[in-house]
Amino acid sequence: MTKKELPDQQNPEDFSLQDNSLGANKEGNEETLTPDPKTTHQKISLKDFYSSDYHEEHEIHSISDAAVGRIDSIKSFINWHVLKAILVFSTVLAFAFGVFYLWAFYQNDKETIYAAKHVTDIAMALTQARLKNIHPQNQNWSDPEFIRNNLKSVLGSEYSSQIDVDPNGQFLNCPYMLRIYTGNHLSHFLVIAQPNPNLLQWLITKACVVVDSNVMKLHKITDVKTLNRLLAESNSLDGTNASEISAFVKSGEQIHLTQLKSKNNKEQYLPPKVLALSYPDAGDLIYNAPRYYPLGQNLIKQAHELAKTPADVHEAALFMHELSSLGQLKNMVLYSCNGIRDAIQLQKTMNILAPEEKFLIGYLMHQPGGLIGSSHLLVDDESSEIASQDISQGILFEKSLYSSSHIDAPLHDKELSGLNEDVDTIFAVNEPPSSASKADLKDPIYLYLSGIVAFRQKALKPVTLEMIALLNKQMEVPQSKFTEKISYLQNKCLLLNAQQQQEMEKHLDHIIETYNYLPCYRLVELIQAAKVYPAFKEYLLKRNQNHPISKSKMEELDNLIEEIKSVTDWASLKVAIEKLFQLLQLNNFPDEELLISYQSSVRSATTQKLNDFLLSSTPVIPINAFTKENKVILQDILNHSWIVDSYMYNFYLAEFDEHADVLNDEE
Repeated sequence: MTKKELPDQQNPEDFSLQDNSLGANKEGNEETLTPDPKTTHQKISLKDFYSSDYHEEHEIHSISDAAVGRIDSIKSFINWHVLKAILVFSTVLAFAFGVFYLWAFYQNDKETIYAAKHVTDIAMALTQARLKNIHPQNQNWSDPEFIRNNLKSVLGSEYSSQIDVDPNGQFLNCPYMLRIYTGNHLSHFLVIAQPNPNLLQWLITKACVVVDSNVMKLHKITDVKTLNRLLAESNSLDGTNASEISAFVKSGEQIHLTQLKSKNNKEQYLPPKVLALSYPDAGDLIYNAPRYYPLGQNLIKQAHELAKTPADVHEAALFMHELSSLGQLKNMVLYSCNGIRDAIQLQKTMNILAPEEKFLIGYLMHQPGGLIGSSHLLVDDESSEIASQDISQGILFEKSLYSSSHIDAPLHDKELSGLNEDVDTIFAVNEPPSSASKADLKDPIYLYLSGIVAFRQKALKPVTLEMIALLNKQMEVPQSKFTEKISYLQNKCLLLNAQQQQEMEKHLDHIIETYNYLPCYRLVELIQAAKVYPAFKEYLLKRNQNHPISKSKMEELDNLIEEIKSVTDWASLKVAIEKLFQLLQLNNFPDEELLISYQSSVRSATTQKLNDFLLSSTPVIPINAFTKENKVILQDILNHSWIVDSYMYNFYLAEFDEHADVLNDEE
């Protein structure tokens, strides 16, 4: 085929003349395609021509993609900074809200505690009004002056009142409102500190602070609607829902007295630490806060006066009234302000005047400025040197109470109010029989046993009077069904008598275990004087059935007594006497006559051996045996051989000291 046959095709050589199209300057930033000088006049092939178009187009697209990528990077950078700014702002906002919430929570808690202090003072003021039967004018129990006047009687003079409320019931220094509900004659009352409505309550709910007189503890109540519903009825605290109100208040979160402590004086609200351990329900009772120690001071004063002077009928009646009033307060602590010695004396006095009462005895230690530094419960204080056997029954004895000075108190016991006797009869001490004239009528054992008799008489008296009344009616006019009635009363009396016999036996057990150092003959004298001897004989009969005295036991006792006569040193004498002391006790040797005989033999053998050791002209033991350690052994020997005469006791110790002085001189 010839060139003429290709009219539509251009000659490839013509492309060499079109260098302007290849070297044209593109608009924008495109590069100018300048041909190589060496190849300017060379012919360009068709392949190179189409290849150049492809590279040009590809280059244009690459430039566009780079620009788009840079734009996307800028957008991502901007979006990240915006997001970062939002996150920082949100964090700062959350932190600020958290700080505000914590501040609001702290402020709320602070206001609640402040309101709780108001409520405790108000509750104690109303408690004083109830105990003294004091009523305000127009029955306005929330009258600030009435509350403050009653609080003065139970608040320590070194402390200021926390009651700061206006006549409308608004607390002046915290956003709470006072509400008081009472039953008839203030037998039951409710003190409520209700928070005022404010904007913060939607964020943090404020609780009401409530004290129920049946519980006398602080509680927080958040369900105010239910509380208001229970209190909506008139006379709600005297009605059927009174117990429901008390149960609802008790179900609220408790505010402990430890939370009320302040920087100035931390101890004014803190009862003795051991109180909560020994009596879990007593640790948060408001009236046990040392701040309110004057509550029991009048009773303490009366008890001390009755213990020192002969009983005046009027003073005794006042004491009994005060005792019955404070007896309404469960597990109350009577605080002595004069230290531990006065507290010990108070404990002795209360055990004599009211052995069945459940008052706890404590004492306060004051700081130099007059504020309370610490409070202690006497029964748990080791430094008091008191042996506590049964504090739950008001019984607290120590050995020195018998062997040393006695409390001069004519009252042998508290007889419960309600009997029909005159006050003179109630407080009169029964004359002991002539056979017991040697007994000390001021001895704590006699006073305690007399109290047991008094309570037995009280238990038996109603049914006895009923039987007497029925017999008198039968004498005047024959009564219908007399046999059935008198038989019923007789059986009732026998049942009560059996119950009282069991109670007396429990008390006898306690006395025998507590006063095991006391010779049996002395104990029997006191039992006879208190007219408990028949019950005591029945007690011994039962014990003898459970623990009969065998011949082998008596032989063992005889051998030990003979062993006393043959010992040659202090330690051996102590071992023999302590064995005898354990065996010769009424709880395992229930024969009073035989026991008295054996104890007398032990006492006689011991005194004879002590005379040999201390008074013999020829030395029985070496002089180097009179050491401090052996003096302690001598004291144990005297304590366990029923030598209770103080003259003999001190005489032997003095003789030992003389021998010890000789030893010291030789050294």
